[in-house]
Amino acid sequence: MNNDDQERLKRQREIRLGIIIYSSVKKAKLVKRKPNNRKKRNFVRLYVISTLLYEVEKWVNVCVMYGSMVRS
Repeated sequence: MNNDDQERLKRQREIRLGIIIYSSVKKAKLVKRKPNNRKKRNFVRLYVISTLLYEVEKWVNVCVMYGSMVRS
């Protein structure tokens, strides 16, 4: 595993953490506003987080592929 891979993994982890922190802050605000329909909101939140992570992962992979093409 070379240095670039380690940097990329670190960046991915930071992005994930950022998304999770952001969504938990939003969730806290939602809970203050409406205490009911928690199940539905949990499902929506999980769905949003998973799709966001998927999109981020896809985007990072595209960037990495592009970067390696440019370098070679």
